[in-house]
Amino acid sequence: MAVNSINSINSINQVQQAEKVNKSSTNGLEFSNLLEEAIDKLDQTQKSSQSANLSLLTGNVENIHSVILEAEKAEIALSLALQIRNKIIDSYNDIM
Repeated sequence: MAVNSINSINSINQVQQAEKVNKSSTNGLEFSNLLEEAIDKLDQTQKSSQSANLSLLTGNVENIHSVILEAEKAEIALSLALQIRNKIIDSYNDIM
């Protein structure tokens, strides 16, 4: 049951993100603004993970799973950002 709930939540998040991208492209947001927002979200994810780690070290966390989830989210977000950066650099080099 929990797996179905998580899958439903993930599906909803994907739809919301797709809607956000569609709205941003129709509102005329520039590519640089989209990158800036993505970097800000990445920074928030990293800070959230650091905060969870600090809470774990100080003994303020009862559920270690939440700390592990925050760390995994931060790792995946950073990995995605690096892959996007590499693709942008490759595209730039192809154009040049």
